[in-house]
This record gives sequence, C-alpha cells and structure tokens, in this order.
Amino acid sequence: APGVRVFASQGPSESGYSANGETDVEGNFLFRLPPGEYDVTVDPAIGNGNYVRTLCTIRVADAPAQQPLELRVNEGCIVFLEAVDAKTGKGIPGVMFMQELAGLNAGREPVQTRTGYVDRPRSDADGRLRAVVYPGAGVFSIGQVPESSGYRQSIEQKHVNLVAGQTVT
Repeated sequence: APGVRVFASQGPSESGYSANGETDVEGNFLFRLPPGEYDVTVDPAIGNGNYVRTLCTIRVADAPAQQPLELRVNEGCIVFLEAVDAKTGKGIPGVMFMQELAGLNAGREPVQTRTGYVDRPRSDADGRLRAVVYPGAGVFSIGQVPESSGYRQSIEQKHVNLVAGQTVT
C-alpha cells in the first residue's frame, strides 16, 4: 500500500525508541530500530482506497541486521452519506454527519473522511460526503445543518451494516 503513514513506538516517548514515515510507491518502508517489541500504527493516506487505521505489534530480534516484515492494512467500508431535500431531491451542501459504530465504544461522534484523523468534513455542493469507516454495525444521522440553508435539524437515523471492502450509500 503506497503512501501509508507508519509509526512504531516502544514505551513512553521520553524513554522508548520510535520511528515513523511513509511507505514508498511500492509500499515499502525501512524502520531503523533496536531490538525489542513495538506498537505500530498504520494509517492510510488521504484518498488511499478503503483502508482503515490498523494497529499491531512487531518484534525486532537481535539478528539478523535486516529483518523483512509484512504489515497488512485492514480494509474498511466506504460510506457515501447524502443530505437531500425531501421535496425536491436536491442535495444540501455544508451538512455535518454523525456516526455511532458498534464495538468502538466512542459513542456518537462526527463522521471523518478516514480513520485516525479529524478533518470535520461537510457535504459537498451535491449534498454528498465520502468516508471510510471500520466494518461492523453503524448508525448515521445528520449532525448539523447550516443555518443559512433554511432547513431544520433532523433526528432521522439510519442503521447500516458496514462490510469490509464494500460501498454503502
């Protein structure tokens, strides 16, 4: 996976070793770490398919000096959210959406375009927003409608089954 951010750390930043960077066009990245166990966070680049933040642990041995390692990035579900006028079917721009994903214990929170980052996106001129989310069950709703749009806040919710590698609208 090209353009993926990779971060490895060992213990608190004041006392442990760490390394980070971005994979090249072939998906390769070279860690330069001493032996030990490291927590790794792998974050997809903006617009990089349908991948989600992936966490894992790696172990660097004393030898050999170079140790190839393959980290697999988990697939997410692409979600297209739409805010439309019930009478005209026209999209409503500037709408913020909310989500509650089962199993993440985060509660109701604003939808982000990708996992691991906060970008506070809003619907485009056609009332659409693309996001990549973790697979599982999800509930989506309108979070905030621009006052200037003339629309009232909606409490409608949609329950959605989010399957890895699939697209849901």
